[in-house]
Amino acid sequence: MKIGPLSVIVLVGLCSGSVVRSEPSTRAAQPAASPVGVGVYAPEVPLDPYQWFAFAGELAHHLSRTSGIPVQGLAYKRSRDLLRDLGARKIQYAVVGALWIGARPTTRVLATARPDPWQRWSLLARSKTLVGAMRGKVLQLPRLGRLGPGLVENGLLAANIDIRRHFKIAEAPSTLSAIEAVRLGQADVVFAPVPTRHLVSVMSRSIVLPPPAFVLLSPRQPAGQVSRLSAAILSFTSDTAAIGRWGPPATELYPALARLASKQPLKMSLLPTGAPRVRRRDVVDDQEVELELPAVEDLFRVP
Repeated sequence: MKIGPLSVIVLVGLCSGSVVRSEPSTRAAQPAASPVGVGVYAPEVPLDPYQWFAFAGELAHHLSRTSGIPVQGLAYKRSRDLLRDLGARKIQYAVVGALWIGARPTTRVLATARPDPWQRWSLLARSKTLVGAMRGKVLQLPRLGRLGPGLVENGLLAANIDIRRHFKIAEAPSTLSAIEAVRLGQADVVFAPVPTRHLVSVMSRSIVLPPPAFVLLSPRQPAGQVSRLSAAILSFTSDTAAIGRWGPPATELYPALARLASKQPLKMSLLPTGAPRVRRRDVVDDQEVELELPAVEDLFRVP
């Protein structure tokens, strides 16, 4: 059974707490303002669907209450569902993961989540081993978009291992489901946050992912609305520790991540240049030196 995006709608200003009397109106009722859509999609954050649903509700409620703008929050399991609703104009803003932004360099970042320990990633397994000894084993990757495999190969392994030749690649919808596949023995190693219970890192090297960001998806939104929502999220706090606090936009983090994931290894090859030309002055010293030598008879005199 397919489950669509989870949605939470919070509309403020519709109920002021006063008693509403049912009286004839002399003017036509004004239609309610359409809510602004805020999507949530960050598969690298280790949260389950219920936590994402709660986060979308908390965020929509806070943005509505603080900015005075009706907000509709929607949590997504797949990037294509978010893009579909963006095309249908159901969402105009979103909280998205770093790899989603890195793959779309023109995305306008309005705010960035505060750093959290889950952002340090490496290759994890049930027991200590070596990456070189895992040839043919199953590497479980979360569904991180087109930058995900490159981030493992170029960023984490420094282009020393071709992961598609060294491992059997499997993909999971989220970070938590990828971790669970290794715990259950369905995969051997996973690309996941280092502080993961019951799993150990198989290498000393790790990389730090930038935090998710609050972004503008629809550039046609009024400037006043963008400003109010950008200010509102800065005061947002959540019980969801992974993305519970927010700060100003750290726009430089996301292009750097994209460059790291797409880095190409250097390849060196020797080119024939022919026999080297040796000049006389390079090997012979033409300087003249005067030496005073003893007489020949003194050199060979026998006592």
